[in-house]
Amino acid sequence: LGLSSLALAETQEVTVTAVIPTVFTVTLDNPTVTFLTLEATDYVDDSDVVTPGDNTTTLTVKSNKPYTVSQAAPDFSAGGLTLPAERLGYTLSGDGTGSGTLTNTATTIVANGHRGVRNYVSTYTFTSSLADEPGAYSTTVTYTALQ
Repeated sequence: LGLSSLALAETQEVTVTAVIPTVFTVTLDNPTVTFLTLEATDYVDDSDVVTPGDNTTTLTVKSNKPYTVSQAAPDFSAGGLTLPAERLGYTLSGDGTGSGTLTNTATTIVANGHRGVRNYVSTYTFTSSLADEPGAYSTTVTYTALQ
C-alpha cells in the first residue's frame, strides 16, 4: 500500500506599526547675563568700551526634523532712558558659529539645524559710551525655534 502524506500549511500575518512622534524641545540653561560695572578708568578716551558678560547662555535644541533659530531683542531701557539693542553683541559657538549684534527684528542664527541634540552657546558683549546716561539698562533676548 502506498500511502502518501500530504503536508498542510497555514499562514497568518501580523501588522506591526511604530509611531514616531515629532520631537522638538528647546531649553535655555541660563536666563540671566550681567555685565560688569564700568569704572571711570575703563574709559581711556572718547572711545566706546566693550564689556564681556559674566557668563554664557546655552540654547539646547532637541529635534528629529530640520529647524531654524532666530533671536531678537527690544532696545535696552532704564526708566525712561533707552539704548539701542545693537549695543548687545553675541558670538555663537558650540554646534553653531557666527557673531553680530542684536536687533529689534528677528535675525536667523541657525538656518538649517540638524536632527539630534544640538547646543548653541551665546557669549554676549555690551558696548557703552561716555555719551550714555547713567542707569541700569536691561533688555530681553527672545530666541524663536521653528521646526
